[in-house]
Amino acid sequence: MLGRAGRGANVAWLAWSFGLWGLGFGLYAMLWPLYVEQLGGGPRAIGLLATLAGLTTALVVLPGGVAADQWDRRRLVIWGTVLAVPAPLVFAWAPRWEWLAVGIVLYFGTAFSIPATQAILQQEAAGDLARAYTTVMGAYAMGSVIGPAAGGWLAAHAGFRAVFYASAALYALSALTLGPLDLGRAKTGPAALSPADWGFVRRPRFVRWTGVAALLTAATGLASPYVVPFWRAFGGWDLGTIGLFGSVGMLAAALTTPLWGRVADRIGYARALAAGLGFAVLGWTGVWIWPRDLAVQVAMAGIRGIGAGIAGIPGVAIGRVVHMAEAGRAYGLLNWVTELAGALAPYPGALLYQFQPSAPMVVTAAVWLLAAVWVATYDPPPRRVVF
Repeated sequence: MLGRAGRGANVAWLAWSFGLWGLGFGLYAMLWPLYVEQLGGGPRAIGLLATLAGLTTALVVLPGGVAADQWDRRRLVIWGTVLAVPAPLVFAWAPRWEWLAVGIVLYFGTAFSIPATQAILQQEAAGDLARAYTTVMGAYAMGSVIGPAAGGWLAAHAGFRAVFYASAALYALSALTLGPLDLGRAKTGPAALSPADWGFVRRPRFVRWTGVAALLTAATGLASPYVVPFWRAFGGWDLGTIGLFGSVGMLAAALTTPLWGRVADRIGYARALAAGLGFAVLGWTGVWIWPRDLAVQVAMAGIRGIGAGIAGIPGVAIGRVVHMAEAGRAYGLLNWVTELAGALAPYPGALLYQFQPSAPMVVTAAVWLLAAVWVATYDPPPRRVVF
């Protein structure tokens, strides 16, 4: 697949694991707001749970990044997958929406392993980080393709508990798939995380890409939790149709994520990101302008999926501007900043939704449009030494 045989096998095992994980998460991701509503929660409950998810992730990724540079990355990734298995069971047995918080903390608490996964990809990429990164992310998206439709069918015919039981089984399979990983000992660096070492003066490109990623995550958090209630209330779509929208979007993302890696290598990361944001803006705009048109919503789901394929570009860019020995800490900082940004967004999104149901989508599209223009027209200063 990539590089030497051993390294290619490691990337392949990660891709299989992420594909199973994406399938398990995809079973309920699109239906989650409806499940919260079924347990007595409204838009504010959806926003609070999304904020809790982001804060929990932000709390663990930074120490997880330090651990990824000091401990066995393989074990960190495996434990991060294993410890998530009980979370869907907590969701299944929750009597009220407040109990979902327990599963949220359990599931997103396993994010301590995310920097280790990203550092492994940098370590195993053999000079082809964009391809390795987008291969694994594309596998996750491909696993999520049938998840929303399958989850919608299961929820409609067997109830939400069946959805969560199936998700727990897929998470367990994802953990088992990581068993054959065979990693060499990565060179480690000092454990300190001095703000001066990671500031704009010494790391301008790192800070710039982290800021872009945080902005995009915050904009996504404003709208994503409320698109399903919007479809249900203003489009009149049932669970199966909503699942279809999700599957179309994930299929488009799965097919285009690897392609975006190649595009970024050819035209530059900034221009590729701007192009992807253009697709995302168009796709989100169509959601609130024509909510009742089935053909338009299917097309817009595909267009949003194409735009979502650029999600890994900031991560690839950061992998190219940090040393392997400090990759865990760099990705820990990236995830910490983006998760904080994402955690702050859902509750304001709830207020926007209550003010005007289409407002979260409108604001998100506007932010992404401005970001696309800025990224596409940004004239960087002469390159400086960052180490």
